[in-house]
Amino acid sequence: MTRTLEHWTADSGHRADYVLPTESPGMLAMLAPMIAARAGFVPGCDGWTWTARTVGTDALDWTLQSPGGVEVLRCAASLGGDRAAWGAVADAAFLSGGVDPASDPPEGPWLLAAVRPGAAGHVEALDWLSSFCRALAWAWIERRSVDPFGRAGER
Repeated sequence: MTRTLEHWTADSGHRADYVLPTESPGMLAMLAPMIAARAGFVPGCDGWTWTARTVGTDALDWTLQSPGGVEVLRCAASLGGDRAAWGAVADAAFLSGGVDPASDPPEGPWLLAAVRPGAAGHVEALDWLSSFCRALAWAWIERRSVDPFGRAGER
């Protein structure tokens, strides 16, 4: 079965759909302990880290920090719905005019990313950080898909 991740940018309202792979044991194995700990590093990027927390009933909310600890992106992922996570990340957007924090989130799997003021010093990193956010979202969604009765982010 092909599944699609709706990747939204809170600051601009831009949306792109990404087909999720059906399985990636290497990626899941690498990210699983970090997801369980709700913190980790960005593979291949010295000093870049992320921390996460559960939001609402079924979403993971995380921030990506530069090597100096400056917050660059805030993201959330959900299997579908979860207005609390959607609104919190949309509200964190540095630029206005994109996703309305009061809007309804997509019904299917989604990722919402908000650029933070600290991104101004790391513009060159935003493209690959966005790719990492999609990988993290996919790994978390896959993890939740196999454990539908557990609380978001726990296993």
